[in-house]
Amino acid sequence: MIEAKKLAGLEPASVFAYFEKICSIPHGSCNTKLISDYLVCFAKEHDLRYEQDDLNNVIIFQNGTCGLENAEPVILQGHMDMVCQKDEDCDIDMQNQGLDVMHDGSCVFAKGTTLGGDDGIALAYALALLADRTIAHPPLEVVFTVDEEIGMEGATGIDLSSLKGRRLINIDSEEEGVFTVACAGGAGSGEAGTTEAASLGFRVGYAKANITPDGQVGMGGYGRSDQRLSTGVLSYLWVTCVAISDAEDNTLLLYGMDLCG
Repeated sequence: MIEAKKLAGLEPASVFAYFEKICSIPHGSCNTKLISDYLVCFAKEHDLRYEQDDLNNVIIFQNGTCGLENAEPVILQGHMDMVCQKDEDCDIDMQNQGLDVMHDGSCVFAKGTTLGGDDGIALAYALALLADRTIAHPPLEVVFTVDEEIGMEGATGIDLSSLKGRRLINIDSEEEGVFTVACAGGAGSGEAGTTEAASLGFRVGYAKANITPDGQVGMGGYGRSDQRLSTGVLSYLWVTCVAISDAEDNTLLLYGMDLCG
């Protein structure tokens, strides 16, 4: 049975033990091979069916327990990548080293770096559930995706044809005890080619602004580094906007936000 060391004493003990293990494995966006392979090893050790694709997405399947073996399956989902930011004086190589996690009795944080609670805690909850056959639950189909933080890349490329469940619980939210029952979705944009806007009768404007808050604003999932992130000590928050107008002054605004060093 896995046991926590640095996070010992926190409950649920198994959840924080798995979270500590996850934090020991580098798992920033575009650096998910090691954490993906760890999930596969977990499945093998617990004799669970799994799928792993070329993107490093992993799906783990477990039968129902405690009389719920024939119930409809439920899908659990979280992403395995984290946002990697660190203090200027921190010597941790986040590409190759784990985090220095600790707690003060009420909060868990990582020394000098982001914590990766978004969404490492989802992996920890799911693994703790999969490892304990005494917890009553229906058949589970647990989906771990990659590169959510940079554009849902894993979710976009994963093959879900093997899933049977019709109900999904996404373990990636901001407030404990709050369930979101619907989502508006997301969108991305890319440039497939270029042309002179003027030749098509359009006017194009471009602007970029630093919108980093003046005060400290919590950024859920990033541990104690959230305050430094929100005030620009680690990274500034920028918004970029492109405005495209036609001859009748109909205007399309395209904008996005990003953390930039």
